[in-house]
Amino acid sequence: MAYINEVNYQDTIRKKSIVFKSKWFDLIDSFLVIVMSCFFIVCLILIFREADLNSPNDSFVAYWILPFAMVFTLFSLYKKIREKRLLIIETNLNKIEARKEIVHIVESWGWKIYRNNANYLQATTGMGLADWGKQVIIIYADKKLFVNVMSDNPKIRMPVLFSDKSIKKDIERQITASH
Repeated sequence: MAYINEVNYQDTIRKKSIVFKSKWFDLIDSFLVIVMSCFFIVCLILIFREADLNSPNDSFVAYWILPFAMVFTLFSLYKKIREKRLLIIETNLNKIEARKEIVHIVESWGWKIYRNNANYLQATTGMGLADWGKQVIIIYADKKLFVNVMSDNPKIRMPVLFSDKSIKKDIERQITASH
């Protein structure tokens, strides 16, 4: 879990990326995921080089499984490197209206709210069978919302692959439906 005590509102809006004082564990977490991904990519390349391409089993692995694993690893690495970026939602609400609407949406979804101030809301989704849950930060600005989604795993924060986009779409849909 990213231990976010206080989001630097001005820098976050300017950079379009979450800006907060990182603890040492967050830096080690990012370093470990990047190193493990690079190691896995090297292993995939070595397996491809050692495969007997004349064998039907090895050629299936070399031409189907390994490329898929390589693309998945590269995509995961890309998402990990860009995990603090913000997704932008255009809206016609000012900060106060947006805050009321977002609090209502988050509470209706059953998320646990950790911080809720005039500038941003920090909440977590529940833990499920398939994942550890997500940490969601929604930053209010006039006529815009900025959304960030990170994994809420207690040990190592794996990259969020697709749920950031689906959470953004769900928030857009709820705001559009209510106004």
